[in-house]
Amino acid sequence: MGECCNGSKSAGYGVWITTHTQFSLPLTDIPCQTSPMRNLTATLCLTITVLLGSVGVSWSADFQKGLTAYKSGDYSTALREWKPLAKQGNVSAQYNLGVMYDQGKGVSQDYKTAAKWFTLAANQGFEGAKAKLASVKKRTNAAANPNIVITVTSMKDDQDYSKKSLCSLKFNITNNAFGTIHNISAKFTGYDDRGEKLGELLSATVSNRKGFSKLPIAKGSAVKGVGDASFKVKCKYFAKLKYDGIDEDDCAMRMLPENVSCSKITTLRSRIPTIKVQN
Repeated sequence: MGECCNGSKSAGYGVWITTHTQFSLPLTDIPCQTSPMRNLTATLCLTITVLLGSVGVSWSADFQKGLTAYKSGDYSTALREWKPLAKQGNVSAQYNLGVMYDQGKGVSQDYKTAAKWFTLAANQGFEGAKAKLASVKKRTNAAANPNIVITVTSMKDDQDYSKKSLCSLKFNITNNAFGTIHNISAKFTGYDDRGEKLGELLSATVSNRKGFSKLPIAKGSAVKGVGDASFKVKCKYFAKLKYDGIDEDDCAMRMLPENVSCSKITTLRSRIPTIKVQN
């Protein structure tokens, strides 16, 4: 006897395709043929299929109709077919509705509604829904607290033109704010392990410049490995980085409210355990 339930993700679509003709469940953890009680388990699976067969056949047909519509871009039909199934507890339909609301496919993008459907699917044990729920919650929190996050990601010992020690830092800039950042340049001060202010090679700044180009940072995305912050010290003695703000002329962001400045919504973080940060 084959597996009771099985399913797979549709390549390129993000929604869940189910292959079981009865339940349309994307779970594979009903043990139809494992353990010494194989015959009893098989009987149980068969009994469930007989009892719920008529419901399962209906679920399968409606689900497939919704899936066909989704693939063709007919999201209103997919929504109409999947919503009743989701309300009846079909975990695949619940997950797929979550995807539609998360991505704004056929509906207005709505993280709250997406979280609702992902939660229902996750409560039935669907691991994929749990991961999606965590992602949606993270983005919801970012939307509620718009900010720009500059993160120290690496440091490397280097030398200046006279072969004196330098500690060069690299950063990621993550845009959780209002719109695309076209220009940003933040200033910093470094301190050694004795609390003394460090000299800099040129100025210690972090911007979205990479080479001769400025990289636009869309809302919800990041630019990685940027920054021109080099301090006159060996990296083992570098202890703290202080965020000094962003001048008004050094930030250009779409949809930035008049009463909000880039400087006030920017936060400094560090992935380097030995580097403390001060905002």
